[in-house]
Amino acid sequence: MRQSQVDKLYAGLKDLSEERRGKLDERLRLFQLNREVDDLEQWIAEREVVAGSHELGQDYEHVTFARDTGNIGQERVDGVNRLADELINAGHGDAATVAEWKDGLNEAWADLLELIDTRTQILAASFELHKFYHDAKEILGRIADKQKKLPEEVGRDQNTVEMLQRMHNTFEHDIQALGTQVRQLQEDASRLQSAYAGDKADDIQRRESEVMEAWRSLLEACDGRRIRLLDTGDKFRFFSMVRDLLLWMDDVIRLIEAQEKPR
Repeated sequence: MRQSQVDKLYAGLKDLSEERRGKLDERLRLFQLNREVDDLEQWIAEREVVAGSHELGQDYEHVTFARDTGNIGQERVDGVNRLADELINAGHGDAATVAEWKDGLNEAWADLLELIDTRTQILAASFELHKFYHDAKEILGRIADKQKKLPEEVGRDQNTVEMLQRMHNTFEHDIQALGTQVRQLQEDASRLQSAYAGDKADDIQRRESEVMEAWRSLLEACDGRRIRLLDTGDKFRFFSMVRDLLLWMDDVIRLIEAQEKPR
């Protein structure tokens, strides 16, 4: 009888222990979910501050915010939703609280996505604007580099001039790709000016003008050098013709002045 009482008490203790373990496991998973929800809600709140700002971004890389937020956030929200659904489907004692947390999180995420959607066009326009500034700066640098590489030498003789002309033809062929970039920049400037007004439009126009002025200067320098090389080549060809004629006349004079009698 005493053994039976002990067995009954021990069985009751085991039941209580299992029940306790189950409740502790439920509470642990609830706190884990709560931590994930709080962390993600804080992350969403931080992104909402940026998404709700009127600042378009200070540099070329910053305006990728919307894309990165969408990719990272959706993955994290999906993970929390799966965890919450597992607790609810398992009949968790605080299923109502879990469902409330889940709904609150999804509502906050939807609000953030809405903010991002309303600014997508603005961010896209800002991306294009910063890319335009970036491209304009890069093209100006390439034009300046080509300008420095344009030599002043026009040759010391006919052979040197012909060699320099071949090199100049190669140089002009190389800058054709740069001309394609300049024309693309003009198209971008025209499109952006129609999307902006005021100081932004004036700044776009100014950047385009800087590039076009530098490009025209480079083309004029190329044309001027080609003309100088042609003129120099003509000069040396003229000198060569004069030299040949003088030599011919000297030969004729020597024949005329020769003392040899005709045979």
